Amino acid sequence: MAVAVLALAPGLLGASCQKRVAVDHFPPGALQVGYVAAANYTDCLVASVVMCANYVRGSEWCSAARLRSELTAAGKDPALTGDMRSWLAGRNITMIALRGELSDAQPTGLGWWVRQRGYPVTCVVNRHAGKADYNHAVVVIGIDARGATADAEAVYVLDPASPKRLERWDRLSFEHYWGSGGSVMLPLFETPGRGTPAMPTGARS
Repeated sequence: MAVAVLALAPGLLGASCQKRVAVDHFPPGALQVGYVAAANYTDCLVASVVMCANYVRGSEWCSAARLRSELTAAGKDPALTGDMRSWLAGRNITMIALRGELSDAQPTGLGWWVRQRGYPVTCVVNRHAGKADYNHAVVVIGIDARGATADAEAVYVLDPASPKRLERWDRLSFEHYWGSGGSVMLPLFETPGRGTPAMPTGARS
């Protein structure tokens, strides 16, 4: 599945998104993923992948500038998941594209990845249903649920194009935005067979 993921329309990305800014406070149970801002309106996938990859590797493994530069130098499109997957594969990171659901089912359940396995997950969202040019990538780092993920009240996302950085979307809003983007999710992890840990290095116990 090759999904073109753009950010927001020109003019909707504020000046505050031109630099990396820390998140000061994480909700209980959320994965403490380092925030990376989008550099321009087509940069959301790059920023989201860097957030997830750095968390999995447990370090400042890669910068958005480096990832963008290396993709471009290789003739690849930073907004295409297929090109992103091949770049990551060459660095022992596997990214898969799944049509996900708000559940704990393996492997399509967002809760299985985030709550049970401890992986942040890039999700494709769209606040303009039917307009693929407005597909946008965000990173889900937590799910507000007392019990099963299917009964969640809200989802916590790091939005690389938002001045707020960390946002809480109520369940109905998240399901609408995510469904409008095809319910695509892009979990990534270190390639099996290469010393992959049971949990990401940056995961909380």
